[in-house]
Amino acid sequence: EIPDYCFYDTSVSEIKLHKGITKIGDLAFCRSSDLSEIKIPSSVVSIGEKAFYTCPVLTKIEVPETVTEIGSQAFGYTMDAEKPDEDTPVLQEDFTITAKKGSAAEKYAEENGIACKAG
Repeated sequence: EIPDYCFYDTSVSEIKLHKGITKIGDLAFCRSSDLSEIKIPSSVVSIGEKAFYTCPVLTKIEVPETVTEIGSQAFGYTMDAEKPDEDTPVLQEDFTITAKKGSAAEKYAEENGIACKAG
């Protein structure tokens, strides 16, 4: 498990999670401003609320079909730059999710108006 807030507000740029991890906690990578790439292993079944919130250089994420739970604003959202003190979430421009057809990730993308490459 990646605990809640584990990499909150860090300068980590690339993460490869090891197989066996089943959960990415709430706000685990939130505000990781340099995070540009993450590889989520097929062992992950749950991604917490705002896990990748406000990761501005992370523009795409591939979510394995094993993920069945995705928390609110888990990815594809950032803070409204015009209202930084209010933490108002807005959709991140040019963000894409790659997922299997019929998966929780495809549903999350549809519900949130995020581009999805489903195959």
